[in-house]
Amino acid sequence: MASICFSLMLVLSSSWAWEYIPTTTNGAFDSAEYLTVDSDANIFAVGFIGGNAVIVKLNGTTGKEIWRWTFANSQDRWVQINALKVEPNGDLFAAGTSYDTVSYHDVFVLRLSATTGQSVWEKRIDGDGEDADLGWALALDSAGNAIVAAKTTNTPRTFGYDFTVLKLSGSNGQLLWRYRLLWEQRGSSDSAGIIAVDGGDDVIAAGSIESSGNFQFSIAVVKLSGSDGDEIWRRIIPGGGYFGSITTGMDLDQSGNPIISGTRGFSSGSELLVAKLDRENGMEIWNRSLRGSRSYNNDAAVSSMGLDLNGDIVAVGGIDWAGAVFKFSSSSGEVLWQTAVEGIENQRGFLRKLDLDVEGNAVITGFTQTLETDLDISVIKVSGASGQELWRRTFNGIRNDRDEGTDVVVDRDGDVAATGYISNSDTGFEFIVVKLFGATGEDFPPSAQNLVGSLLQFIATLEVPNGIKESFLAKLNAAVHSAERTGSSKSIINPLRALLEEIKATRGKRLGVPAADALARQVEQAITRLEYL
Repeated sequence: MASICFSLMLVLSSSWAWEYIPTTTNGAFDSAEYLTVDSDANIFAVGFIGGNAVIVKLNGTTGKEIWRWTFANSQDRWVQINALKVEPNGDLFAAGTSYDTVSYHDVFVLRLSATTGQSVWEKRIDGDGEDADLGWALALDSAGNAIVAAKTTNTPRTFGYDFTVLKLSGSNGQLLWRYRLLWEQRGSSDSAGIIAVDGGDDVIAAGSIESSGNFQFSIAVVKLSGSDGDEIWRRIIPGGGYFGSITTGMDLDQSGNPIISGTRGFSSGSELLVAKLDRENGMEIWNRSLRGSRSYNNDAAVSSMGLDLNGDIVAVGGIDWAGAVFKFSSSSGEVLWQTAVEGIENQRGFLRKLDLDVEGNAVITGFTQTLETDLDISVIKVSGASGQELWRRTFNGIRNDRDEGTDVVVDRDGDVAATGYISNSDTGFEFIVVKLFGATGEDFPPSAQNLVGSLLQFIATLEVPNGIKESFLAKLNAAVHSAERTGSSKSIINPLRALLEEIKATRGKRLGVPAADALARQVEQAITRLEYL
């Protein structure tokens, strides 16, 4: 196999990268904050360009801009988008906050056409108080209706905010129902920050509530009827008695039980919290917390989480001032592994967002630090089985300033898109989206030699009879020789198609179904990518 890879590097085309960095005004603080992908692996990214709120749709293969939605922000009128969701037909829903001099801050929700980026509808939702109303998170139910986690100001709660959930019609934006968690009558700062919809279209929301306006926060989780917003149950997880206790992530396991992650503050630091609740009544099934090992400032925090196919929890954050990745058992909350992620020369790292591929490996983004380049955007993949780092890519701006990754998504093919901001201009920062080959972290699209090389490595790890494995490797060898004769990576495609047919023919017979399906997926992805080279 080593000779095969060597000959490939001699004759096949090299990869090229795409990074999306739009033209901007020098000195602006531009940034890409969040992203999502559609079923065709096209990318939607939201942030700020030249001070204006923007959402861009990019071709997932080439990085070319398909359309751009822009809201011209000014001192008297502006928009900030905090969450994105794609409907099955490809339309995009977004939620955040808007401001004008009449109603001040309102929860802002809009729907954009998949093909043009034009607004299908926009909705501003105002509390009956006169302070900030903010939308933080967004989910869609099976009918395509939008559910928003928010905080709103309502009378008679002067100088305070309510934990709020809103449901809007997906077709026209009409407000269907509004839920407020009534906790304190005056002065507390409560907010819903995470939202999910279960298989019955009921809604689970999580956030924080404050006791008596004294900066002592607890974590609140509620389950609401999807039809009318009535509360089914609520669960309050007490804070540490000192400043913030916040939820940072939530997902539902295969049974619909919510698993939440968050951070609780204490006088000497903070602790990381992961808890699993019963879907029927909200009672805790288990609750796991971790603190650092220092005698002071023993901080531990979690910033994002996800569930693998077994329901186990992978979370990212930090402990003892270093970036870290954790895996917890779904059944007990036991820590299965913990991995530190730092910059070069033991400099610090901060991990902000995470997504999982179909094999349960975690792709994370944030920043790592070096003495030479300061903070760099980092995209890192770690093994879901062991926590071992599989690959790492860093992106440094020309000013060696604060460059940070803000969000990351694994698409249908296992490839990786990430957003952030980078110090490329003389005095400001730029909006950036990058795409990477999921298997190795190299530039996207990957080179033909690395596509076949990754396929060779994948086959070598399969637990299948040797005769079948040798047959598959022989067909790949034939593909390599075809490329050598023609000097074209395109000539690999037909032998790969023949290999795909053999995999399908042996599925469930000589080749087990899980192995056949996994290998077929890898070959199909290689064919698709080679067609673009």
